[in-house]
Amino acid sequence: MGNDFSTAELEKIMNKESFTKYNGMHEWIIKSPKVTNILEDTRGKVKKGEKWKTKTTTGFDCNRDGKVDGLENCISLYQALAKNYHVKINIKLK
Repeated sequence: MGNDFSTAELEKIMNKESFTKYNGMHEWIIKSPKVTNILEDTRGKVKKGEKWKTKTTTGFDCNRDGKVDGLENCISLYQALAKNYHVKINIKLK
């Protein structure tokens, strides 16, 4: 998904009733599902006696695809949802 979201994509992510319950973009992003992605996993790649390591990143899944989304994508998606549902954009940063 790029910055041009179709109506069907937006409605799959969130319906208008759910979207309008949020009090602005900040709350919408903060209350988006959180996901953890594995960046590196050395299990099975280390020799006996060596320690394995795992690197992860945790963030918000604004588009509900199971992957961490960047802030720019979350903002773009919020704006697209607001436009699609004819809701005044409320940015309210804390």
